Amino acid sequence: MSDARHMRYDDLLDEALARIPALAPEWTDHNPSDPGIALLELAAWLTETVLYRSTRVDDRSRRALLGLIEGADPGTSLTGAELDMATRAAIKALRRPYRAVTPRDFVDRIRDDWPTSSEAQALGLEHRVAHVTAMPRCDLEADDRFARRDAHMSLVVVPDRLCWAFDGTLSTARPTLFITQDVAESVQMTVPAGGRVTITGESATAVVYEGDFEAGETGELFLDPADMGRTGEYRITLDQANCVAGLNAEGGAVDKRRLTGTDGTLLGCRFVPIKRNGDLEIVVTCAADIPLLLEVRTQRGQIKASEQGVGVVAISVGGGTGVVTDQARVDWQCRLFAPEADPGTEVAVTWHVQRAEVPRRWDDSGGDRLLDGLWRFLDARRIIGTRHHVVGPRWVPFSITADIYLTDDTDPELVRPRLFNALVDHFAPPGHAPKARPLGEDLHYTEVIAVIEAVPGVDYVDRVGLTPEDRRLIDDDEPYGIRLERDEIAVLQVAGSDLSLFERS
Repeated sequence: MSDARHMRYDDLLDEALARIPALAPEWTDHNPSDPGIALLELAAWLTETVLYRSTRVDDRSRRALLGLIEGADPGTSLTGAELDMATRAAIKALRRPYRAVTPRDFVDRIRDDWPTSSEAQALGLEHRVAHVTAMPRCDLEADDRFARRDAHMSLVVVPDRLCWAFDGTLSTARPTLFITQDVAESVQMTVPAGGRVTITGESATAVVYEGDFEAGETGELFLDPADMGRTGEYRITLDQANCVAGLNAEGGAVDKRRLTGTDGTLLGCRFVPIKRNGDLEIVVTCAADIPLLLEVRTQRGQIKASEQGVGVVAISVGGGTGVVTDQARVDWQCRLFAPEADPGTEVAVTWHVQRAEVPRRWDDSGGDRLLDGLWRFLDARRIIGTRHHVVGPRWVPFSITADIYLTDDTDPELVRPRLFNALVDHFAPPGHAPKARPLGEDLHYTEVIAVIEAVPGVDYVDRVGLTPEDRRLIDDDEPYGIRLERDEIAVLQVAGSDLSLFERS
C-alpha cells in the first residue's frame, strides 16, 4: 500500500476493493448494498478521519502528551527534533519494565536497572553484584528459613569482587602493592627513603602515575574513576628499600594502608578490603623450587597468620575478619616474601585471595550497605502484597583428601601447583568464573575427581574424602558427597586439604 497518510476516502476504498479478488475470490457482490462493502466504506471513513487528525498534532499537543507521561511540564522551548527525541525517550522509558512481581522480575530489576540507580551510584564500585538468586515463598531471614511463607520473596545476593587473582612475575628488587578501591579518592603517599614510584591501573600497562619521591616526601595523588576499570584495581611498584609508610584517604586520621618492616625480601603485598565478617582464603602457588613466606596482617600490622613452604602456600583465616561502619573499611595485608632468595630475584607465582563474606541482614537500624541499598531499590518496585528480603549467601567451608597417582615421568612438584590452581578456579563463588558452581548445588565426589583428573600429569584418583562429615551424603553406607542448602556456597579450604601425590614406579 502506498503512503496511507496522504490517502483520502475514495483512495482507501478503492485500495480495499482491489484486494478482495485475491483475498476472498468467493466474494463477488461488490455493490454498495452488500453488507461487507458497507463495512469497508465505514472503515475507510474512520481511517480518513484518524489520518486527518494525526497529521494535525502540533507541538503544543505533543508537549501536553510528554507532560502526561513524565508528570511535569516540559516547557514551551522544546520544539521540533528535540521534542521528537524527548517524546521517543519518554515512551521508551514508559515501556521499560519497572515492577517486580515474579522471581524473574526481581532478578531482572537487579541485573538491568540496579547498576544505574541512584542507590547504586552512591556506593561506587561496591554496588556491583556478581550473582543473584530469587527464592519465592520463603523468608531467609527467619530461623526456619525454608518454611513456606506465601507472599514472601527472598533474594540471595553474592557481592562482586570477592575473588582476586594474580598470575605473573614478582621481584624482590621492585615489589608490587595491589590495592582495590570503590570510589575515587585523593591519597597521601609517603616514601621514607625516596625513589621511583609507578602506579598502574587495572591493566598493568596503563600507567596512572610515575615519578621520583625525595626521602621522606609526602605526595598527594588523585586516583580517578576512569583509571579504576571494572574492578577498581591499582598496582604500585617501588624500590624494596623505599616501602610505603602509608596511603591515607583524604582527611583520614589513620593510615588505611601501612607497610613497614619488609627487610628486603618482599615480593608483593595485597591489601584486602575487609567490609564484612567472614573467612579469608589465600593460596600462592609457584613452580620454582623457591621457599615462600605468606603472612596475613591486620590494618595496624598485627600478624594473624603466617605459613612457609615450597610449591604451594595456603592460609585460612576464619571466625570473622573484621567489622566496619558505613563510613570506613579496613585493609588487611597479605604479604608474600622470598626469604632465602638473592636480591633482585624474580619469581613467577599464581596468587589467589578469596573473601567468604557474610553480609549482615537488613533491619530498621541499617546493616550491610549493598544489601540495604538493594532492599530500598526493590521496595519501590515490589507490589504492595509482597514482603521481600535481601540477604547474602551462607558459606560452607570444605576440605579435600585424596590419593593422586601421576603419569609416567611426571614431577610431583610441578603437578601440585596445577592441582590447587584448578581446584581454586573451579570452586570460585557464583558470578566470579565463567563456569562457577550454581548456588546451593550439592558437592559430589565425582565432581572433585573430574577436576583433579583433568590436570595434566594426573593418571587417576583414589580414596577421595570431603569434610565436614556432618554434611555427608551417604548411599548404602558409602559417602558420595556433601549436602548444601539452597542459599549456600561451598568454599574450598586449601590449608585444610591433603592431596597425596604418588609417582609411577
